[in-house]
Amino acid sequence: MRYFPVFMDVDRARIVVVGGGEAAAQKLRLLVKTTAAIRVVAQAPNAAVRALVRDCGGELIEARFSPNHLAGARLVFAASDDADERAVVAAAAWTLGAPVNAVDLPAISSFTMPAIV
Repeated sequence: MRYFPVFMDVDRARIVVVGGGEAAAQKLRLLVKTTAAIRVVAQAPNAAVRALVRDCGGELIEARFSPNHLAGARLVFAASDDADERAVVAAAAWTLGAPVNAVDLPAISSFTMPAIV
């Protein structure tokens, strides 16, 4: 068995989502149901991402991704619409030892997330 199913305690854990499009919104729709501290990094977040971050009391950083945005992250989602940016985010997360899911790039992800749990 290559993948081991687990549930992670994310109570008050810093979870970083990089991306501001539909892929990021899909991840956020699940994450906002947790008690995690959510940080979203996106240069141009769409209306759905803005609303989800606002409604959960998360942090929205409207900027180009920098590895320092991952400081303290227990979990990272590379959910940008740009595959190159997802790869950069994943590499930064691997360097920090933070588990990372790069949307649609399982080869560079340390975990996968099924569409339905």
